[in-house]
Amino acid sequence: MKKMVMLDFFKIRFISTFLLLQFFLSSVILADGPRVLVSIPPLYGLVAKIMRDVGDPEVLLDANVSPHVFHPTPHEMEKVVSSDIFIWVGPSLELSLATLLNARKKISLAVMEAPGLRLLPLRSDADFEAHDHAHGDKHDHGHHHEHHHDVGHTSTDPHVWLDPDNAMMILAYIKDVLQDKDPVHFEQYEKNYAQALKEIQQLKQDLKKETQFINEVPYIVFHDGYQYFEKAFELKGLGSFVLEIDVPPSLKRIKMLERKIRDKGAQCLFAEPQFSQDLLN
Repeated sequence: MKKMVMLDFFKIRFISTFLLLQFFLSSVILADGPRVLVSIPPLYGLVAKIMRDVGDPEVLLDANVSPHVFHPTPHEMEKVVSSDIFIWVGPSLELSLATLLNARKKISLAVMEAPGLRLLPLRSDADFEAHDHAHGDKHDHGHHHEHHHDVGHTSTDPHVWLDPDNAMMILAYIKDVLQDKDPVHFEQYEKNYAQALKEIQQLKQDLKKETQFINEVPYIVFHDGYQYFEKAFELKGLGSFVLEIDVPPSLKRIKMLERKIRDKGAQCLFAEPQFSQDLLN
């Protein structure tokens, strides 16, 4: 089997460009806005954009911690409980927070519930081509919920923000909740929302131009967390090294991927900083 280049997923230019969607920008605090805690960095970026010149949200998880395997410490649990608004993806991603949030008295906003999202089912096969063939790979790009399966917590892919159209729906959802909770800053939230929309729309256009030159380049990912991005920009992911984050790949899966790499000419294997690369070496 030919030697394949292994690259850190977050160092690939077209991916890292899109992850500017995380918008790690500081905000200037003009007044006492609500205390907002956000579960993961990508959502923090969106919330920070909406809260610009109102308040500075806080993020719970470090960028090097995977929400799939995260378990909060007592200090982190206290931060969740004490925040005025907690914004997370939902139990399909941050399962360890579900019980804590069920007992929480204040606002908890799950962005998976945002209206207008394009939802995709979890791929049940590490071979993406086999999965897409079995499901017809028919996904409407309109702004609506897409129920290919029961969209319960175990059947819907939770990485919804990686589709820029979904990111815009999430922005609107966050904006509406903040305006309802903090009407004093209603106009500022509206202004920030309009500006953030323009930025994401421009980012989407830039990425379409940038990815058109690589959308036929086959690759393998460590785990299946990028199908929203792949479908939004018509990229050619072949499969994932692991199907479940906390379960090592079977020998059968490894052999399947070796054949896929050989037969399809995969150019690279994307690693992830949150997980050990020992399995990939």
